Amino acid sequence: MRQARKDTQKPKRRAVEPLRPGEVGAQLREQGLKAVNQQLRAREQQLKAANQQLRAHEQQLNAANEQLAAREQQLRTTNQQLRAHEQQLKAANEQLEAREQQLRAANQQLRAHEQQLRAANQQLQAHEQQLRAANQQLRAHEQQLKAANQQLQARIRDLNCLCGAAGSIRTRESLSDIFEDVLALIESCWHYPDTTCARIFFDGTEYTHKSFKQTSRCHKSDIAVNGQTRGCVEVCRFEQHPAFDKPPFLKEERDLIDAVAHTLSEAAARKEAEESLVQERNMLRTLIDNIPDSIYIKDTESRFMTGNKAVAQFMGAAKPDDLIGRTDSDFYSQELTGEFYGDEQEVVRSGKAIINKDEPNRNHKGELRWIMTSKLPLRDSKGKVVGIVGIGRDITERKKAEQHLKEAKEAAEAANKAKSQFLANMSHEIRTPMNAIISISKAVSRHNITNLTDKQRDGLEMIYRSSQRLLLLINDILDLSKIESGKIEVRIKPLSIDALIAGIRSMVKTLKDNPNVEFIVQRSDSVPGTVFSDAEKLHEILTNIINNSVKFTQRGKVMLKTFVENQRLYFEVSDTGIGIDDKHIDGIFDEFTQVDSSSTRKYPGSGLGLAICRKMVDLLGGEILAESELGKGTTITFYVPLMTEPVADEKERGESDEADAGYEDVAASYSARAVAGERKTLPTVLVAEDDEFCRAAVEMMLEHRYRLVFAEDGEEVVEKYFMARPDIVLMDIMMPVMDGYAAFDKIRAQAIEPLVPIIALTAKAMKNDREELLSYGFTDYIPKPIDDEALVRTIEKYVEVR
Repeated sequence: MRQARKDTQKPKRRAVEPLRPGEVGAQLREQGLKAVNQQLRAREQQLKAANQQLRAHEQQLNAANEQLAAREQQLRTTNQQLRAHEQQLKAANEQLEAREQQLRAANQQLRAHEQQLRAANQQLQAHEQQLRAANQQLRAHEQQLKAANQQLQARIRDLNCLCGAAGSIRTRESLSDIFEDVLALIESCWHYPDTTCARIFFDGTEYTHKSFKQTSRCHKSDIAVNGQTRGCVEVCRFEQHPAFDKPPFLKEERDLIDAVAHTLSEAAARKEAEESLVQERNMLRTLIDNIPDSIYIKDTESRFMTGNKAVAQFMGAAKPDDLIGRTDSDFYSQELTGEFYGDEQEVVRSGKAIINKDEPNRNHKGELRWIMTSKLPLRDSKGKVVGIVGIGRDITERKKAEQHLKEAKEAAEAANKAKSQFLANMSHEIRTPMNAIISISKAVSRHNITNLTDKQRDGLEMIYRSSQRLLLLINDILDLSKIESGKIEVRIKPLSIDALIAGIRSMVKTLKDNPNVEFIVQRSDSVPGTVFSDAEKLHEILTNIINNSVKFTQRGKVMLKTFVENQRLYFEVSDTGIGIDDKHIDGIFDEFTQVDSSSTRKYPGSGLGLAICRKMVDLLGGEILAESELGKGTTITFYVPLMTEPVADEKERGESDEADAGYEDVAASYSARAVAGERKTLPTVLVAEDDEFCRAAVEMMLEHRYRLVFAEDGEEVVEKYFMARPDIVLMDIMMPVMDGYAAFDKIRAQAIEPLVPIIALTAKAMKNDREELLSYGFTDYIPKPIDDEALVRTIEKYVEVR
């Protein structure tokens, strides 16, 4: 039955119809299409995922770009802040230099005040010593008096006379009252007062109670004060008493009289010491009260023990006694008195004085005042600090003066800086056209000028000489300005006296056109061949002095003497010229001063030459003097310290020698190139000059010696340097588009081969311009107006001409 049931439940199978060939292919294509669709959907999902990753990467890239932009902005901000900090640092350094100068001036004033304070302290200590000496004497006298009283009480206790005398001395204030009391005691203490009389002499004054009768029965005892007899105590008897021994007085009575005299001596000494002490105290108090500085004494708790009128007045107290027992906090706020109290307690704790501390304070009116305070420890006889002594000086006006001085100094420095800048600019602006005038006039005069008339040739010479005269005036003004501003440095180097004199002789030949004037040089055998000094300044000093002598001498001689005396190198220039009146001799070294300053004066000049000479001699550590007699001539003498050994540091001189050697090496290297045939027959000179007249002047000077290439600005200089390959460059400094410094830097940065010599050819002619340009890297320096011979010599120093 179970098997039959299973059979009945088994499903029936359908008969599968066989597929036709066309249907099999369609089914296969349908399956393939489904598979392709599935792959396509998978690829689409991958593409979506890739797009999502790409968008995520783009977002990250955008975030990174934003962070980079923020970092760049932060960097720019940081750079701006850095530049601002650098400017602040420069300003701070300038302020620091000004503060240091103010501090040095304040320190000088402080030292002066310290000296005054020490002098006052010495006086105060002297008075204190006198006071201590008086106190010691007083204590000594008191001790002596106590000892005398003890001895007297021990020896003659029953004698009321000395007890009464001692009581009188303690209670009475004047010596006359004491003498009167002692007289009464002496006469009343005798057993027979009716037959006894006494008197006291002191400083010529006699003290007695009744008619005194001099008898032979007397006993006298001297009153001596500090070892000097000033009087005596004398007791006489009218008659001899039978109960007594042969002398008129018993031994005890004589001892009593001597003791009374001794007591009076002590009393007189004590009273005089007290009066002297009171007088000294009054003098000291008068001195303290009349000193304008505040003087006070405080205890260890900073409470006033005493003070003078000045401190009471400053704090608003009616009198000095009103300060006693009070503190600063009773007069000022806690904020103001906190520092005062801290300083005072530090003095009490450490025992070290605070000297001349500047601190702000306010008087009783509330006005701000600056006080220079000193606080000293007050010690007792055992050296323990028991208080402080304070001294305060009102320096408000000095502070105001210092502030005004600072402001005036800043204004003066600004004015001086503006003046120096103005002079530098004016020098450049004047020298540029003058370069053309001097150079062209000199160059034209050397050409064929036979076609010119005599007046035209004279005019050409006048143009050249007038330009030279104007150039000398400009140089004098610039030199004086640099000296006054302290920007001229003394350069001590080995100096050949023969070379110096040879240069002076050459200079005189160009100055002296009068055959009636003879120039003579006398050199003493004591002058060494080589000394150490500033050759440039010595040459300029002698040039100015001799130029004056030649100018004011029509006939006779101008003599230069040099000799050594007292370790000084002397130069003396004398002439037989017109001389100077005595009333004018003292003013010849003053600036812009001439003996004849009228509108009709015969001799030209600015009056600066001798003023510059005096200032330069001062810089060299010497002195210059003038002597003259009207109509007979003038003698000007100056000296400088004689130094036969170098004073400069060996290292500095070594570096200087190495620098000079470097320039010589440059010249040697270019000469070697010339020998090797690396150059053309005519050397090429690249001239950087923006002024057309200066270009024309340089062309007239050099056109027959060199091949010239001109550039009108810095960019053109750089371009032609690499195109023309010059043998030497004459570089102007102040040019449009790009100045000489920038052009030099650009050439140096772009050049592959070693640089050719680059010579600064500029109207920057201040004293420190040469050092500045050479230290920057320029090979050499030629100032404008240009001297054609100096220009050619400088070029030939670095380039050989074939």
